[in-house]
Amino acid sequence: MKKIFKIGLMISAVSGVCISTSVSAQDFPKEREKHLYKLREESSSAKTYNISLQEAVDYAQENNKNLQQIKNNTLKALYGKVETIGNYLPKVTGTIDYSNSLKDINTDMGFTIPAASGTVGVQATQVIFNGNAIVGIILGKIGQMMAELNEENQASILKMSVAQAYYAVLLSEESRKILVRNIAFMRDLAEKTKSLADGGALEQTDADQIQVQVSLVENMLKDADRNSVLAYSTLKIQMGLRNNDEIILTDSLEYLINSKNNLEIAATPYDIESDPAFMLVRGNEDLAKKQRLTAVMNFLPTVAGFYRYTYNMVESPMNSLMSRPNLVGLQVNVPIFSGLQNTYKYKQANVDYINARLNTALLEDQMLIKEQQLRFNFRSALEQYETQKQNSSVAARVLSSVQLKYINGVKSSMEMTTANSDYLRAQTDYISAVSKVLQARVELEQLLGTL
Repeated sequence: MKKIFKIGLMISAVSGVCISTSVSAQDFPKEREKHLYKLREESSSAKTYNISLQEAVDYAQENNKNLQQIKNNTLKALYGKVETIGNYLPKVTGTIDYSNSLKDINTDMGFTIPAASGTVGVQATQVIFNGNAIVGIILGKIGQMMAELNEENQASILKMSVAQAYYAVLLSEESRKILVRNIAFMRDLAEKTKSLADGGALEQTDADQIQVQVSLVENMLKDADRNSVLAYSTLKIQMGLRNNDEIILTDSLEYLINSKNNLEIAATPYDIESDPAFMLVRGNEDLAKKQRLTAVMNFLPTVAGFYRYTYNMVESPMNSLMSRPNLVGLQVNVPIFSGLQNTYKYKQANVDYINARLNTALLEDQMLIKEQQLRFNFRSALEQYETQKQNSSVAARVLSSVQLKYINGVKSSMEMTTANSDYLRAQTDYISAVSKVLQARVELEQLLGTL
């Protein structure tokens, strides 16, 4: 048994040298298992969250269920990497064999073969050279790297999605506030018109037209309420909250519009080499290259060494003569002819590698065009925002002027309802322009990696 122990130490030392460049202590799964995300058991009572945009983004990074799955897959990739390293670690197996013929056998040679026979064996095997195992370790490292890149890419996309959902809530609330103010304004106007119509100063049709306008705005408010509920639900899903939880947003729409230097964002250079999405495609290219190397390794021999110790549980003269308790061996497998399978596996792997390179080049062109398009979209959105901001202010002043003239009998009810419709349209266009600015900015920031 001492010999087995010594040989085991020697094999372990050799294996340690083989894998030392492939794994480090900080990569070992035990160090990251504490980050394994599981479905949390929560109380059914609703919670209230007062949260800013940055706080919403940070909360989502830890609680979004889709991202949690991706982080778990990163840990799974690390497990896979260590598993491939295990192909080069020593393998130790133990065997116990016992049989009994129920009757001793007397031989002509003067000794008896006992009815019972049994052995206990231990075998240690160490791979000395296996090309596919070596490439497997390399592929395991690439797989882990790509899992980490995918996690980084999805985390960036989640930041953008949370920001868009946060903006949608604020925009729906702003639309609702505009409609609430306009309904109050139109209801007051409807009461004044009714009083004037009852007194004979205005036609009853004027009062009816104003009342119809009130009903139209009330219907718009109902739609805005439903859109607001949907926007809140979307934000909760992105953040990983339950639908019965309550969210109170602490950042205002005006603050978010002015919180960043738009010109500075528009001038930020784009480094495609640091873009996780592009790095993922580069990783696929590297993966295809190493898989081609796997096809090459099929032509090379495999070498493995082993040590076996066998102990006879039943002593007999025959066992003393025939048994060899210690056995050391070397096994070499050399591929001679594989029916052209290995040759055409390599050809297929080479085609996959060429296609992967073409795909990388194609994506690079597409990403550069996307960058140009997002910059154009952002500049156009800023220009439209300034225009719609002025238009909204003008429409508000026009509505106030027409109201005053309508009360004094200078303007008709048709002109009054038209002015109010123009005002609501101008406010809607302004909200749409704000939405486009925020949407274009967050998309550009996500691409630039500055979100």
